[in-house]
Amino acid sequence: MPARTPVARVVHRFPRRYALRHRRAGTPRRAWRSARAAGRRARWHWQPLTGTGRREARRAAARADRGSVTVEAALALCSLAVFLAVAVGSVVAVAAAIRCIDAARELARLAARGEPDRGRAVAAALAPDGARLELVHQDDLVVVEVSGELLHPLPLRVSGRAVAALEPGATAP
Repeated sequence: MPARTPVARVVHRFPRRYALRHRRAGTPRRAWRSARAAGRRARWHWQPLTGTGRREARRAAARADRGSVTVEAALALCSLAVFLAVAVGSVVAVAAAIRCIDAARELARLAARGEPDRGRAVAAALAPDGARLELVHQDDLVVVEVSGELLHPLPLRVSGRAVAALEPGATAP
């Protein structure tokens, strides 16, 4: 009988790197039991979990994760599209608000000089499409408010307001 080398029995609880396996593949476990009953040394030993065990575990994990990258990419693209729409919408809103402020300032300046009709024409050219122009005379002040819809189906409005003092000799609008 050949000399047997002692086998270290090391158990790693987590992660499990060793498993109890028979030295000869295909030998049933009951043969091990009968060998022990006969007083012979068992042919089971601790063997590192390499090859099939780990490979199968990796394959099972890969099968479980299959398709998750596609879902994550789809969600990333959707969130990117929403972010881009919000960013473009905010830039458009700021630009429309600045146009309303400019139109209100020009209308107030020209109305304070006594030219409200010319001021309305200039303000209509500066304001966003479909903007509402309001010109109010209070004592010796001209108050102008220009407001317009940001997006037609949505109830979002931007506005600009300007106040100017009547110039001496100008008539109230």
